[in-house]
Amino acid sequence: MPNMWEMQQDLERLPLPSLQQSLDGYIEVLKALVSPKEVEEARKLGEEFIRNEGKVLQEHLQKRKNECDKSNSDGSDYPNTTWLERFWEEGAYLKGRDPIAIWLNVMLDAFDDKGTEHRLKRTAWFIIGLLDFKRQIDTGILPVEKAFGKPVCSSQYRKLFGTTRVPKRGCDELTASNSDYIAVERKGHWYKVLVVGVQPQDIEAALRSIEHDAASRPPPAGGIGGVSAMTSQDRDTWADGRQYMLQHGNKDFITDMEGALFHVSLAPHRPEDHTAVWLSTAHSHCNGIWFDKIFTVLVYENGKIGLNVEHTPADARVSTRMIAHACEYTNAAAGVTVGCKWIQKVHGDPIDLNRHIGNKPCYWNRMDVATDSHLLGCFRKAYDHLEVMAGQTMLRVCIYGGFGAKHIKEMKCGPDSMVQLILQLAFKRDQGYTPSTYETASLRKYLHGRTETLRTTSVESVKFVEAMDDRSSSAVKRDALFRKAADVHKTRMVKCMNAESFDRHLLCLKMSAADLGMPTPALFEHSAYKYLSNIVLSTSQLAGGGVEGFGFNAPTPTCYGCSYRILNDLIVFNLCSHKAHPNFDIVRFEAAIYTAAADIMRTLREAAARKSKI
Repeated sequence: MPNMWEMQQDLERLPLPSLQQSLDGYIEVLKALVSPKEVEEARKLGEEFIRNEGKVLQEHLQKRKNECDKSNSDGSDYPNTTWLERFWEEGAYLKGRDPIAIWLNVMLDAFDDKGTEHRLKRTAWFIIGLLDFKRQIDTGILPVEKAFGKPVCSSQYRKLFGTTRVPKRGCDELTASNSDYIAVERKGHWYKVLVVGVQPQDIEAALRSIEHDAASRPPPAGGIGGVSAMTSQDRDTWADGRQYMLQHGNKDFITDMEGALFHVSLAPHRPEDHTAVWLSTAHSHCNGIWFDKIFTVLVYENGKIGLNVEHTPADARVSTRMIAHACEYTNAAAGVTVGCKWIQKVHGDPIDLNRHIGNKPCYWNRMDVATDSHLLGCFRKAYDHLEVMAGQTMLRVCIYGGFGAKHIKEMKCGPDSMVQLILQLAFKRDQGYTPSTYETASLRKYLHGRTETLRTTSVESVKFVEAMDDRSSSAVKRDALFRKAADVHKTRMVKCMNAESFDRHLLCLKMSAADLGMPTPALFEHSAYKYLSNIVLSTSQLAGGGVEGFGFNAPTPTCYGCSYRILNDLIVFNLCSHKAHPNFDIVRFEAAIYTAAADIMRTLREAAARKSKI
């Protein structure tokens, strides 16, 4: 089996698009979203940009690319491995000053134990499964992911354990630790637990002792969720609060929390369905999540498990593959699953789950927080603010049964294109206008590549949506328009995956102007660019298995967030919006999605039937 890290050196470096290529793509997308007058204004601004400051900014990026292309492929030069890497992490994540709790972190519905009798035993094995995944990353034996038969970049796996987003005024930092312990929360109390090289039964015993210890103590000063709620504040406020804590007796606490491999919360809740799990995992009823940590495993009283994931270091596909391994490892330990694909590739058959664990004792100790009147006031304020944010969040898991990849392929259409056109039709019916839409596309065929923005809305999709509600339009005509729109979507996806789109490039040009002390170019101040940047439908598909569901919150109050999984016989939508803007109502949007899906499938089938008679 080839070593995953050795294969990194064979990956292509991320190419830099030309100015003309990116501006042509930008203008093409604008045609579906803004008036012809604004398109023409944007075109002229683009031409002026290419002749003037664009040249300087492109040269700046080209120089950065030339330097980054000389970097090591082992990740030691991060974040300077690609011309995009630093700009994207800072622009999309680290320089953002809004709270990351709820707004940015990703929620994963990972596991259902089907009961509570062996909850802590399963949790111990889940932890061991996560550590086994880390072992495979560290040794390079984790099978390399492939897309279209070719390896993709594995760099994000290095950041799955021990990483913390540390708040700093103006721009946060990512720190990493290769420690041997995790941090466990129960009823507001935090515990440091040694887990590397420890037997699962000893971890189970430690978790049981922690539950007893937490039950025997009053709530911590500042309330059950006080200290963890500090991480839910806007980043500058939390940066100041963290600094105060470091200077007033909490250096060891902060160091241990940030240095843990990951966190586990033994949550005292019983979410009964997918929506309840997702909602609880988003904020854990305002306690138990240190939102800066790479991920927190939330173990509920009824055996369900969710994960709250800090999104800066890694994308959802990487996290879900880790969870898939931990779930399969746990099931194998319980004798539930036969033929665990990831485990068998490493351990062979029969599976020897104890092979790499070790026999170290499982030490644990409580991590107490030193408080004073000022800090207690900060805890209360942070907790109250998190409660308000949680109360403003609308989340809903919607399962569209009897309609999945199998049925879509029967209509000779790509499943993702189908879902995106369903969402375009549903949004237009729900809101009455064409949405500026974000869909995630992968750049992982390139070294340290992450994502590009796929702009779903096109002139062709607009024509199709209009035809669907035009009674004079026949099924055959709608079918033809649908297929043209689907083809454009597919073409744009391929361009994105080949680094031939424009969003990331334009962002870096804009950020480069700030780096060089130049005024923001007029191209980026124009109404068309601002309209395009104001995403009102944010979407992402999670391909592959490993989780029951995944989701993210709407990035702004005037936006729907929509993550989805396309299975063979059904589609799972995770929808979200904010109560602060009641016109974005996910219950209404859910109904619009169901109706749009039914209408499109009925149209395609009717068109197929009529064509067969010709």
